[in-house]
Amino acid sequence: MTLHKTKKYFNAFIIFSFLSLNVRGREAVKFSSPLLKKTRAMRYRDLKISPIKFYEREHLYLNGEQELTGVTSVMKAVLFPNKYDGIPESVLRQASRRGSDIHLACQTTDLVGTTLEDFLKKKERGFLDDLDYPQETENYLRIKAGHGIKMIANEYLVSDEVEFATMLDCIDDKGNLYDIKTTAELDTEYLSWQLSIGAYLFEKQNPLLKAGKLYGVWLRGDINKLVEVKRKSDEEVEAVLEAYRNGEVRINNEELKMKTDVGISLNIKDPIINSQLSIINSVESQIIEFKEAIKTLEAKKQESLSKLEEAMKREGVKKLETERILVTLVEPSKSKTLDTARLRAEQPEIAEQYVKETERKGFVKITLRAMENGEWRMEN
Repeated sequence: MTLHKTKKYFNAFIIFSFLSLNVRGREAVKFSSPLLKKTRAMRYRDLKISPIKFYEREHLYLNGEQELTGVTSVMKAVLFPNKYDGIPESVLRQASRRGSDIHLACQTTDLVGTTLEDFLKKKERGFLDDLDYPQETENYLRIKAGHGIKMIANEYLVSDEVEFATMLDCIDDKGNLYDIKTTAELDTEYLSWQLSIGAYLFEKQNPLLKAGKLYGVWLRGDINKLVEVKRKSDEEVEAVLEAYRNGEVRINNEELKMKTDVGISLNIKDPIINSQLSIINSVESQIIEFKEAIKTLEAKKQESLSKLEEAMKREGVKKLETERILVTLVEPSKSKTLDTARLRAEQPEIAEQYVKETERKGFVKITLRAMENGEWRMEN
């Protein structure tokens, strides 16, 4: 069975599981408009199913023969045109596959009704040893359990049925919208626009329903955060959609705010500054991705080296050689260095005689902000 067919089969299994769960809850329950019972929890059956068909492999939205534009394409064209500039296509594909796998694992727990307690019991018994990304899946369940979140829909397609469409990762019984993110850094501005346009289309498709709050579910290794983002107004969303129709580009939909060295806030309209800052932001995010990958690989390498060293000592082997690698067992040794800190403290006059002064060229300094409580704050 091909990978594509396997995926289709697995998706069908998820859908059948979800439908079986819904059927059991339909007995003795009658549909009523949310306008009549405003305090009632939102249910899957309250949601209108879009006639738009989504073809995942081609990432194509079709209404019959008419192609609609995905929200990601709108944002790339209008708001974030340089977000992935300079990043190799192979790296983007790998990150996309990883994100898709984590999405599928998390959403499957929703669709088959897996609880955190169920997951931990299976983990303890070793039933999840072959599961990809168990840490992220467990953290997803912890976020839901910790915040009392009950998802009612996954991969819910919303559109205006004419021009634009997108998939919403998750919707809970309060109408809150969620997007699962697996990136090294959480771009809250991007997330805000993505979910705001999604909420706009959600309400277009479901005129009797109101989208609730907007959340990012940030899952990456040990990172597990539920981050609320502010919704952009419908007027702002409509302005972006109109800009897309007209072929306009707006960097984050506003003039870029900068600070001078005297702390005066200025609006920078220079397109070169805007575009280069966008490129730097995407490159820095990718550097972080690479550093994390290198850190993981180095840890694996050190673990193997420790085991190899023990084995070589045990077998009395001093050298191993392959076509590509030469491994040499280096015996413990001592080295001597100058304690410059002690020299400066005890003999400052002598130390000063050997100070060498060099000129440094001016440069542009980049200081990254750290995510704290859903907001970017300058690292100490």
